[in-house]
Amino acid sequence: MNSADSRPVSSPAIVGIFAAAFLVLAILLNILVIFVPFDNPAMGFLVVVAAAGVAGQYWFSREKVVPAGGRVWNVALLCGIVSAVLSAGFAVFGLSGDQQMWNEFSQAGIAVIAGVFAAILVIQVLLVRVGFWLTFRQAAKKPAA
Repeated sequence: MNSADSRPVSSPAIVGIFAAAFLVLAILLNILVIFVPFDNPAMGFLVVVAAAGVAGQYWFSREKVVPAGGRVWNVALLCGIVSAVLSAGFAVFGLSGDQQMWNEFSQAGIAVIAGVFAAILVIQVLLVRVGFWLTFRQAAKKPAA
């Protein structure tokens, strides 16, 4: 491996790649659900791991080395925040016509909603980190071409 071939990539670029991959994969999942109906609400978490894999592959292909753990956690936190906000946006958009659900949310209180959002944020940060770990582990095994 030649160090001249490696180019550092910025954290906002990685987060941008993650966000784009997340949006594309979420849209493809929603299209798939239209044609192949199944009832599994955890499928959205697979979108997070797959988007992290896309961003992690881009990251590793540019830098040619597994990044330091602290930097990976920092980017995982940023990507987790982006995915939680985008997931909340999808949820609001999907529930926009369901008045009964909005009534239940208004009765639940802001503390409950904030707690659920915080739990989902933690889960998504951890899933992004798992996606990065899996990708870096596989990319490091490949022989240099």
